[in-house]
Amino acid sequence: MLKVCLEKLNNQVINDLTEEDLCIICNSTFKTSTQIKNKLFLKRVKHFINENLSLLKDPAVLITFLKTLRHNRYQDDDILSTLSCTIFFNKTISCYSFTALSHILAVYSDYLYYDEPLLKAFSQEGLNLLKESKYVSKDTYLSEQPRLKDIKRFLWALSNLNYKLEKEDIENCILPQVQERLKDSDPKTIVDIILYMWMMNYKAIDLINECLNDTNIQKIKATNPISQRSLNLLLICMYYEDIDMYNKLKTRPNLSHKYHHNKQLQRRPVLRDINNHFSAISKEFDIDKCDLHCQIPFINIIGITGFRKNIYKLVNIEVLDDYTCLKNTDRVPTGLMDLKLRLLDKCDEALIVVNTEDIINNKESEVQEILRNELSLVC
Repeated sequence: MLKVCLEKLNNQVINDLTEEDLCIICNSTFKTSTQIKNKLFLKRVKHFINENLSLLKDPAVLITFLKTLRHNRYQDDDILSTLSCTIFFNKTISCYSFTALSHILAVYSDYLYYDEPLLKAFSQEGLNLLKESKYVSKDTYLSEQPRLKDIKRFLWALSNLNYKLEKEDIENCILPQVQERLKDSDPKTIVDIILYMWMMNYKAIDLINECLNDTNIQKIKATNPISQRSLNLLLICMYYEDIDMYNKLKTRPNLSHKYHHNKQLQRRPVLRDINNHFSAISKEFDIDKCDLHCQIPFINIIGITGFRKNIYKLVNIEVLDDYTCLKNTDRVPTGLMDLKLRLLDKCDEALIVVNTEDIINNKESEVQEILRNELSLVC
């Protein structure tokens, strides 16, 4: 019903909507997980924020609007850069609760927009708010009592943007707050949190030992495949980076995971070109098979593997492009891409990383020569 009503709104009606009207619609569609197909309405929400930047001092309204932009993938560079500038210029960061900070960070993270000053300021403010918070109970809502899902969102947003918290901050702030909420938590949320910290290169060993027991693992495995994804990826990380921990758990990832490559390959022309160039010169290095695939299970980022005698992996090639890198950076990998490179680096096969900025203006023969030089060093 909501979807039908929204589709019938024309430009004049949308432009006449007040702040209260917009809030009601945004909140209703978010709470009911209703996708907004009417781009005029989404444009109006974004324009309303841009034209009323005083909203940044009103977290409740701001977050309502930002949730809608995020839910419908309608944020862009302009709105995020405007938010950053206004937050710093008007010093509105002190207006935000931990929950509000995590929601704002999530809008940046979903769009993979990296703003280091904002990340630094928000992460520090978030940590300070967590240290000051007093946990009462899951059933008591207080703005100064962040929920476990707020902490999870905070860690996801930072790890997805390849922003790593200091070990001391995790141990002295994050982990104590997670521990306080353990009895009210569900296993899936805890596994998510452990995974995001692992992406930050921190192994929450005590939390793993306490929470990844047979009962909790079986609860997660009884859920749908999407809910199992974090557990599977965490187990893969352990396999590559801590085999003793992996063996101790006595559970294994579900490797029936399937990923369809076509849509991603359509978005990554440089990766396709590199694969073609690699295939053209592969025989010179006794490589008889070149495969485009996701080398690390549950990290759905396609790379290239060169095989000798069709079965022996010899080299992995990864491409830093718009798909694998953060916006507003000089080819800084996303959190997942950084994790993939870290895990591949643990493998016996050689790893070659190609930055698209280094080859974008090169001729085909020049790109092939660059690949030859790299391959000659490792093959």
